[in-house]
Amino acid sequence: MPKAEKEAAVQTLVEKLKQATSVFITDYQGLKMAELDELRAKLRPLQGEYHVVKNSLTRRAFGAVGWDTCVPQVEGPTALVIDRSDPIAAAKIGIEFAKEHERLKLRAGWVEGRLLTSGEVKTLAALPSRPVLLSRCVQMMASPLYRFATALETPLRQLVLVLQQIAQQTGKVEG
Repeated sequence: MPKAEKEAAVQTLVEKLKQATSVFITDYQGLKMAELDELRAKLRPLQGEYHVVKNSLTRRAFGAVGWDTCVPQVEGPTALVIDRSDPIAAAKIGIEFAKEHERLKLRAGWVEGRLLTSGEVKTLAALPSRPVLLSRCVQMMASPLYRFATALETPLRQLVLVLQQIAQQTGKVEG
């Protein structure tokens, strides 16, 4: 590959890395092209991509974006899962695909400016998805307000029930 093409490839990868919310470094040795295409198809709805890039170009791109801690992970056949939406969903797809296809191995991940080991990526994949986490957060924030409203409402409801019983006993209201 001529030098100009290498520089263009590195610049393209740098732009993709800058836009990424997460990047997962994988070993793809032994996977067939159809399997790689299957993984790409699963990542596409999440605005994710799967790229096989030369190690030297990947190292340069990591250095250019300041991800020097990722460089040691780039050894042997390396490919990148580049995600632009939800790191948890991308990690789930990667882990599930690795379970189905034993030849795919997740080496590490880069999420929120931090290098994750393969074990930490598995832990990340075990988390609920972003919409579920957000709904749980809203539910927890709303819970005290709901309980407060119920606490204010309960004495009034009990007062109305007592007044209804008194009215029934005196015979003024038929219920």
